[in-house]
Amino acid sequence: MARRASARDRATGRGATRAGTIVAARGATTRVGTIVAARGATSRAAVIAVMALALSALSACAGPWLPVATTADVARVQPRWPTATVDELNHGRSLVIRRCSNCHQPPSPADRAAADWPAEVADMAERSGLAAGEDELLTRYLVAFARDQVVAPR
Repeated sequence: MARRASARDRATGRGATRAGTIVAARGATTRVGTIVAARGATSRAAVIAVMALALSALSACAGPWLPVATTADVARVQPRWPTATVDELNHGRSLVIRRCSNCHQPPSPADRAAADWPAEVADMAERSGLAAGEDELLTRYLVAFARDQVVAPR
């Protein structure tokens, strides 16, 4: 026989309810019909809610979209760095994502002009714990996609 839900039952999610008043064992049938929510349905809903919240938090922290380098981008920086490669530029991209996001949102290369990035990277290099040569890769990537370097698509 079904019983009325106690405050403890409602707080702990024990049993199942129909219209919030009747508590019975999982799958039980009462005079008013089959119980609607089985024990565990509440926990599934809670897990889904937590996952949705986590996804929205992650997307808010994702920062700017950082373009992946191509051969056209390498051609744009080769007058300044003749030995630049696609792999080097993309390694610089991964450094922006990994190192800069330790303390703040990764910067968008288009936030600054090409001439401003070397000083900005030099200022941040020591604080971010960059290894030897990583500052150069970061600078190359940021300069390649700086606001005054990228040609708008036609």
